[in-house]
Amino acid sequence: MDKTLRKGWTTGACAAAAAKAAWTALATGAFEDPVTILL
Repeated sequence: MDKTLRKGWTTGACAAAAAKAAWTALATGAFEDPVTILL
């Protein structure tokens, strides 16, 4: 298998960032900007 990795945002990464932002906002009342996720 000799494929190169694609670059850019995936739907899963965007969904994970949105979920993290929503949870942080609900739990702490703070809105993280930008949201950082581990890829």
